[in-house]
Amino acid sequence: MVDHVVELRYGGAWQAITDDVRESSPITITRGRSDWAEVPDPAEMTLTLNNGASTVAPGIVGRYTPANPGSDLYGLIGRNTPIRARLVERENHQVAMPGLDGSYLSTPSATVGAVTGDLDVRFDCTPYSWRPVAGEGGMLLPARWHFVGVNERAWAWSLLPDGRLEVRLSPDGTTAAMLVFTSTDPVDEAATDLALRFTVDVDNGAGGVTVTFYLAPDLASSWTMLGDPVTLAGPITIFAADADLTVGAAHGGASFGPGEAFAGDVRALEIRSGIGGTLECGLYLDGYEPEDRTAVDTEARDWTLHGGATFTDPSIRFCGEAASWPQDWDLSGNDGWVDLTAAGFSRRLSQGTQPLQSSLVRDLATNPTVVAYYPMEEPTGATRFASGLVNDPSTLRINDDVKPGVFEGFAASKPLPEFQAGTVTGTFPAFTVDTAQRFIILAAVPAAPLADERRLFTIITTGGTLERFEVNCDNDFGGAVRITVRDGEGVAVDTALAGFAIAGELVMLSVWLEQRGPDAFWQLARFNIDGTASVQENTLTGQTTGRMSSTSIGSGNGLEGAALGHAAVITGDVHAIWGIAKNVLDAWSGESAAHRLQRLADDEGLGAVHVIGAGADTEAMGAQRTLTLPDLIAEIPIVDLGFLTDRPDAIGYRYRTRRSLYNQTPKLILDYATGVITPPFLPVPDDQSTRNLITVTRPLGSSVTVQADTGPMSVLPPPEGVGVYTHSEDVNVATDAQLDSQAGWRLHLGTIPGARYANLRLELHGPNVAPLADDILALAEGDLVRVINLPAWVPPGPVDLLIEGITEERTIITTVIEFNCSPGEAWSVWEVEHDVLGRLDTSGSALALAAGETETELLVATDPGFAPWVDLDPVIDDPFSLYVGSEVVTVHAISGVDSPQTMTVTRGAGGYQRAWPAGTRVRLAPVAPGA
Repeated sequence: MVDHVVELRYGGAWQAITDDVRESSPITITRGRSDWAEVPDPAEMTLTLNNGASTVAPGIVGRYTPANPGSDLYGLIGRNTPIRARLVERENHQVAMPGLDGSYLSTPSATVGAVTGDLDVRFDCTPYSWRPVAGEGGMLLPARWHFVGVNERAWAWSLLPDGRLEVRLSPDGTTAAMLVFTSTDPVDEAATDLALRFTVDVDNGAGGVTVTFYLAPDLASSWTMLGDPVTLAGPITIFAADADLTVGAAHGGASFGPGEAFAGDVRALEIRSGIGGTLECGLYLDGYEPEDRTAVDTEARDWTLHGGATFTDPSIRFCGEAASWPQDWDLSGNDGWVDLTAAGFSRRLSQGTQPLQSSLVRDLATNPTVVAYYPMEEPTGATRFASGLVNDPSTLRINDDVKPGVFEGFAASKPLPEFQAGTVTGTFPAFTVDTAQRFIILAAVPAAPLADERRLFTIITTGGTLERFEVNCDNDFGGAVRITVRDGEGVAVDTALAGFAIAGELVMLSVWLEQRGPDAFWQLARFNIDGTASVQENTLTGQTTGRMSSTSIGSGNGLEGAALGHAAVITGDVHAIWGIAKNVLDAWSGESAAHRLQRLADDEGLGAVHVIGAGADTEAMGAQRTLTLPDLIAEIPIVDLGFLTDRPDAIGYRYRTRRSLYNQTPKLILDYATGVITPPFLPVPDDQSTRNLITVTRPLGSSVTVQADTGPMSVLPPPEGVGVYTHSEDVNVATDAQLDSQAGWRLHLGTIPGARYANLRLELHGPNVAPLADDILALAEGDLVRVINLPAWVPPGPVDLLIEGITEERTIITTVIEFNCSPGEAWSVWEVEHDVLGRLDTSGSALALAAGETETELLVATDPGFAPWVDLDPVIDDPFSLYVGSEVVTVHAISGVDSPQTMTVTRGAGGYQRAWPAGTRVRLAPVAPGA
């Protein structure tokens, strides 16, 4: 019996075509990395489709020929029609949340009845870690909390970094009277799926407020108290806040103080009036499609998914696009079986070769407050600068000595013009001033002082008593900026030397004009690349500003190579400039890898990215360069070293963060002795991934080179090492300081000495495998599988396999899944610092002295470039396991803070021990002592 459904999406919904798919031919699905590939290929599905006499639509022949006017699908299908295969049993739907600002769930305040008395909140979820890396405010769970500019706070619930739960209550909407309740016990760090609960007794009868925390496997199970009830002085009434009900953020998606957005999976939320009382809100997130962006609760309220929050459906095995519809038939016209290949959307995306516009153009050209904009990014030879706005024919004319396309100093821009004695002039499109207006322009004035005071730009206005605003660089005052305001007769009404200079700096200058009753307000500002600003301003009594109508940029007496560009006029929300200054001006340098991926997906309409792991905890990216979209996206996993693949359940991307791969509990444990693994399952002692001399380079930055000097995988000639294997890579990180750990991590991955079990093949119809089918089907790229009880002739101990790619072949008889794997031991890490790429012991540690068979004090040396082992406190820290060669030892204490260090161990924890020579590799063991 067929246990899967094949569907096409047309007419706005998924429609089954399973009966037109040939049962006797396999459906083959591949995704992830193929053997030793550095990057994943686009996901792919092949099947055999009946394009003769259709079973789904009887009487129609050639149903899947897009140009066939006799088909009921005529005009509905064509190139890149979405197609998917899913299991018949559909379950475990949930919302995945990436832990990024702006990614959350909400329903409007107006639809939610406020609970001001006893409160009961229940939340079914799985955070990616029960010890979130967050500020002291923790990771936000459900809340009704609005704190941006208003006092509309009711309650907020958080998971703290130490695993405890915290509830904040406000009786008056402010923080002044806020009560904070923290659970006395933490949630178990090893927990997986849990339902959390807190209750509030606003008047406990003893002059207090009591909050009690609970845990359960799910909302339908019995609750167990977490720690003791927490009581503070009361009683109180919870404030009836005008705030949206949210999950993962505060009202409007705001961060909760120093905390972070929720990162993990959400299944359900219940809010009750009274402890165990009336259900005011029941939000159950099963049964939705991955492309849905809204959900409905039990009270018919609409909930919206924001940002990277996305529904997931693990029953969908493939979702992609049919790029073409092959045609074939026999003479009767009835037999038209054709082989159809569909691909993940990354295939289509890779076809694009046009570089994206610069960060500033992408932002300013689509910003609704911008009414005039000239990027000035034209190449050498241009005679005018075109408008960056759609349907705006206006231009700026180039006069005399101006050199377009020369200055490359702004990361957020393509090359800008350098100015000598020439000017650039032009008239802005007419617009209506909405309260205020602001002119902005990028400026890079040479560090060497100009000969005298030189004009940077002039803004000319019409319809007011003030008509000219001249901005100069006054080198008699150390390169400070001067503004002069003139009336219609050219008379200087006001002049001021700003308290800031710009010589030798990359800045954005701004002139803000606003009519405030009978008086005119002006402000001259300098915005720096880091988002900070300096201002000079004044109010002129009895004057009017008019509308900015034209500009003259440059100076007739020469700017000696100063660069100017991205001239724009903003009206209405002139404070929107802060978003440009803080983010776009530095081309988003420093943003997390996951945030960049979701932002690019949002900008380009690629849908929500399914991020697995805490997105805010990914590596900091460098400036977003002017590259093609595929190249910009390809930089992300190179920097963070995570897994970027097609989503299996929707058109879009799936990203698994590097840190989510660390120290995993195996998703599946297979006993080799029971015959669950289909032969061959053999170690592959090849050198395709060997890299022991690594150079990483930051674009427009520095480089770092590291090598393995000692050990079996070192650059030493055999037999002491393996010889030299070089690798170099550009990594677009935010700072040069990140390069050390970037190089060290690559060296670690390239010097794993153990053999690789490349392929793991499982046939789901086997009698010993069938009970594991659900667990096998749940496996995805980046998951860890452990194989135990290997034959006696292979090295002792279990083998950990990290899934890199998956091939799934489905027929009417069985399903066969083959996993492409890499050594899982590479991801057993000993993190030293959280804010750098994880440094590991496993590449850089070896015995400094030979150890006898019964020696319990081992001297361990760590190579330069790798952090030493953390000193263990035998009273506080738990013992852990190491491999010394192939022997498992239990470490009880470490003495010394620098290499070499002495480890106190128990030998033979894996049932095997022997003497080891100096240089024997020391690494983390993937099993607990005695396992």
